[in-house]
Amino acid sequence: MMTSGLLASFLGTQVLDGAVSGMVALGVFPVIWIPLYKTLTEVEDALAVVIAPIIGKKVPGRVLVFAESCDVILSIALLVCILVFPQTMVAALIVYLAFVSILPLLVDLAEEFYLNDLGQVDSTAAIRGNTMIAVGTIICGAVVGKSLGALTATQGIIIGVTVNIVLSICAVVLRTASRSQFEPEHEVENMSHKESLNAALRNHFFPTRAKVLVDGGILSPWVSGVATIASAVTGIYVLLWISGSGQAGPTRLSLLFVLVGSLSAVLPLISGRIMKGPSQRVMRYLRILSVLGILGYGSTLIVALLYSQLGIDRLWAAPGIIVATATGGAITFTVSTLRQMSLERARFKAMIGWVFSIAALCGLAASWVAYALNAVGNPVLVLVLATLSSTCLALIFSAGKLPAKPDEEAETMVDEERSN
Repeated sequence: MMTSGLLASFLGTQVLDGAVSGMVALGVFPVIWIPLYKTLTEVEDALAVVIAPIIGKKVPGRVLVFAESCDVILSIALLVCILVFPQTMVAALIVYLAFVSILPLLVDLAEEFYLNDLGQVDSTAAIRGNTMIAVGTIICGAVVGKSLGALTATQGIIIGVTVNIVLSICAVVLRTASRSQFEPEHEVENMSHKESLNAALRNHFFPTRAKVLVDGGILSPWVSGVATIASAVTGIYVLLWISGSGQAGPTRLSLLFVLVGSLSAVLPLISGRIMKGPSQRVMRYLRILSVLGILGYGSTLIVALLYSQLGIDRLWAAPGIIVATATGGAITFTVSTLRQMSLERARFKAMIGWVFSIAALCGLAASWVAYALNAVGNPVLVLVLATLSSTCLALIFSAGKLPAKPDEEAETMVDEERSN
């Protein structure tokens, strides 16, 4: 039920997000809105290293219910404002998005702690939970939510806001019911709110455990940062370039969302099965994904070059960007799940804030670089950057390795004893 609550909330949010993307395609929202909003959310995510210890002190389920309740209240306020003062629709929507921008960070951190708590009891529970969430959010987001939102953009924003309200109320009910049925044990430190905040700030600006920045191999925060660059520098920009402008733009954009989401929904299922196997197989899988990312961005780059020189149809770029985007999401999902199931609570708490912060800073920089390079008008340079970052990720995975699982270590010890 906790997962169902997440999916209901996420579906409503993505319908609204898709409507905004459709309004950008229609010219109602300026393109600069994309990096501006990205800046706001990434700056907030960059503070995760400070916020994470505070959220870790709370019961994750309680934080999730609180975040959903805030979204319901703010969405109702937005709907009332649009109905009473329709001429202020764009301004009201901007204010609403600014206020709710912090909620996804709170939800993501709470979900991370919730799944880590599950992973302490059963590592496969973290895999199952993350797989359900990944597949569900992709289907609810790109396949259903964003595509429907983009199509409703031509009808106004009221439909999207109403859907978001209904689904957010469902999320509150489902998450509350889930807490009453089952909630994993969550260990907290006996610190006051002031002491917790002071400790978080002290560790952020004067980190005493800076080892977490370079520790963990492929699970380190820097790997998540590198993985973020390619998706952030291309992001919605390349999809907008492929869909084009005019009345057909939202329809094409909606179709691209469905195609990206369909492939992205399959890969986590494969990832979940592979992560139950030996560590060597997981590393091989990550290397294959990174190579597919290089090929995807590379092929999209070739189409962009041919378009600028020969004027071929931009839709030929769709397969490449779909593959690259889906594999990038699969890499993030796999590394995140491995982190939840492999790290003990203390180490996880020390690292997770840095993971969000470094990924946010990399995403923020990449988003503004894409805007400065006019990615919507000509995505050649951003596709070069995406290909290079995917190549760096492939090199990291080629040299990296995962710590052996307990059963694998036992088999190794037996083999050594036999050889002796």
